[in-house]
Amino acid sequence: MNIAKRMILLICLSAAGLLAIGLVGLFQMNTIHEKLDETGTNVVPSLIKLAEAENAFMFLRTQVLYHLLTEDPATLAEQERTLEHTRLKLETALNDYQAFVSDAKDQQYLNDSKALLARYLAEATPFLAKSRLNHKQEAVSQMRAGQAMQLALQLSKNLKNHIDYNNNLAQQQMQVAKQAYQQAIIEVIVLMLVTGL
Repeated sequence: MNIAKRMILLICLSAAGLLAIGLVGLFQMNTIHEKLDETGTNVVPSLIKLAEAENAFMFLRTQVLYHLLTEDPATLAEQERTLEHTRLKLETALNDYQAFVSDAKDQQYLNDSKALLARYLAEATPFLAKSRLNHKQEAVSQMRAGQAMQLALQLSKNLKNHIDYNNNLAQQQMQVAKQAYQQAIIEVIVLMLVTGL
């Protein structure tokens, strides 16, 4: 083989190596982009919705207790409006979360939260009715005898576990992106060494 053919072969090999390096880089960058995009478009908004739901529920619980302590009719009427607004905000946050459900376990957490909320509200309705009539002692006794407090704790725990689950999903996606980046570096170095020889 003469020198001209060797030079052409060397140029072709170099071009093929550069093309391979570019394609590997593009593939790995696409993997990184997909994981980061999924994190930004699904995980972060889902965590925001879950935090809204958790905050609304904590506020709802506080408002229920405040309702039991309030005796002034005007303040009680305002409390009723606040309770209703908070309940709607909580239900809206849970319903809006449906758009971000990523798998069956995520859906189960959401279903459990909705079911626990429905049970909590059903449990609270009778003692809030007594509270409206200013039968505060009866209302408090009924609340203590019922399951409202246990349901509230279960719902709080479920929301916390749901948030933790989504945090773990985000960490996994970031780990996949990190691995794709590291794999790209290794592949590019190997290709550069192969084409350089």
